[in-house]
Amino acid sequence: MSALVVLAHGTASDAGTATVERLVADAGRRLPGVEVRLGYVDVRAPDPARALAGTVDPVVVPLFLLAGYHVRTDVPDAVAAHGSGTVTEHLGAAPEVITALAGRLAGAGAPQAPVVLATAGSSDPRARAEVEVVARALADRTSREVAVGVLSGDGPAVADVAGGLARPESPVLLAHLLAPGHFHRRLEAVGAGLDLPVTAPVLPSDAVADLVVRRYREALGD
Repeated sequence: MSALVVLAHGTASDAGTATVERLVADAGRRLPGVEVRLGYVDVRAPDPARALAGTVDPVVVPLFLLAGYHVRTDVPDAVAAHGSGTVTEHLGAAPEVITALAGRLAGAGAPQAPVVLATAGSSDPRARAEVEVVARALADRTSREVAVGVLSGDGPAVADVAGGLARPESPVLLAHLLAPGHFHRRLEAVGAGLDLPVTAPVLPSDAVADLVVRRYREALGD
């Protein structure tokens, strides 16, 4: 049976790394008998080559919310260098991601508050368009106003977007970030400066673990 290799970005945050490791372990428990590995394209070891080593025709799931450079270049290049394997879609705007985000939002209270979907930001216009798709799907799911703000790079800054949404009920800053780390700390600082609630990152999430398993099974035609 093909191994499942999850490739994530990597973070210097021990809490962030533990969160990603938990997600991969949760996915593994849903796939009894399947070898499950985790690798990182940056910051942490093992790198993709080490994570793939010894596997034959693995299924590789990019653990990224948006399809930026790592998804479009680093992951497929690593699999090509390995010589075999199937790369699945990343997480993107899958229904499981929207479920996870909606759950974080529900936990923040203020059920009528508008939402700033706070993302790290990307220089890739395709990734920026993709997060707008996520925002629209979340707005449809929750019947709230949802606007995208970025923490770095091109696009409207989270603080500016939050100011534009100010109304009798202040907005919630919803973290479109996978795990604790640099960008979530930046978002918490923005929230503290504006006295606005900030949600936890997307992970841990049963829904995202289910999505990783679905990507694996679909790659095998199950």
